[in-house]
Amino acid sequence: MKNISKQVGSAHIVIIVVLAAAVIGLLGFVFWQNFISPKDVAKSEVSDTTDTQVEQKEYSNDDFSFKYPTSGWTLGETRYGEDGPLTPELKTADYQQTGMGVDKGAIISVSIGDSTATLDERYAQLQESSSVFGDEDLQKTTVAGSTAITYHSAYEGVRYHTIFVREGKEYDVVYMYAYDGSGEYEQGAATYMDAYDLVTSSFKFK
Repeated sequence: MKNISKQVGSAHIVIIVVLAAAVIGLLGFVFWQNFISPKDVAKSEVSDTTDTQVEQKEYSNDDFSFKYPTSGWTLGETRYGEDGPLTPELKTADYQQTGMGVDKGAIISVSIGDSTATLDERYAQLQESSSVFGDEDLQKTTVAGSTAITYHSAYEGVRYHTIFVREGKEYDVVYMYAYDGSGEYEQGAATYMDAYDLVTSSFKFK
């Protein structure tokens, strides 16, 4: 009888230990699921967001500034004409020019010229010449907080334009890209359009 009592007592102890271990395990799982795991997910999401952000730099001169992507692009300045202003040019690593167009890659530049026309007058001029130069989607709009003219053209190479008129000068932010001549030429623009959007959306006058 004593042995039977001992065995029953031992069985009760084993059951209690097993139940206690199960309860501790369950509580541990609930704690991990509700407190530790969400933090790990949050860290992962932040890391992923950081990894997918485009690394940027800022170009700045006495008149204006803009941001541009650094990966796959190089920025330089060119002076057209002995007394011409410096023209910032953002080029892809594989950029190649052919005549007035682009044979490979893309280029985004900001050309600057003297102008006595207002923005409205410049818009009217572009409307008149649009059929000759293949200008499409001509519109007056607001870009980076400034009034501007936007359009794209297929004359001597395909390109997008964003034009600002300010204090007797015209600023033309131009995006030129390679086009093989097949299909709609706007489709090829999508390859580097994010870079052009970054330049124009961050463009600021001083």
